[in-house]
Amino acid sequence: MGKKTKVKALKRKVDKPFADGTLSNSQFFGMLRSALRQKSRFFYSVKVARERARIPYIGPSKRDKWRYKCEICGGIFTAKQTCVHHSIECGTLTSFEDLSEFTKRLFCNSSDLLLICSDCHDKIHGKNQ
Repeated sequence: MGKKTKVKALKRKVDKPFADGTLSNSQFFGMLRSALRQKSRFFYSVKVARERARIPYIGPSKRDKWRYKCEICGGIFTAKQTCVHHSIECGTLTSFEDLSEFTKRLFCNSSDLLLICSDCHDKIHGKNQ
């Protein structure tokens, strides 16, 4: 019997125009989108949206000072159980042409933001269906 040889599948060469040929378009714009979203968490409008939804906590835990009311279901949650949702989607960031509109929508006024619980956020984005 002869030896079995493995046939390697031909890999498609991906163009990597960024960072001295180390990042593809997808990797570069994914990194940029992630960095912008991370910085947007500290934007003043996000703070205002959180303050608008907070209520004083009265309970046994001395460490907890606030609870937050979901603007969709009306439930009361801890800060970790909530997220700030853009009422107008930020859209995609797949090219430099998308950058202007993406950042305008990401860094928006507090009137365009909702503080909602994680369950409502998942329902909006179809994660629990």
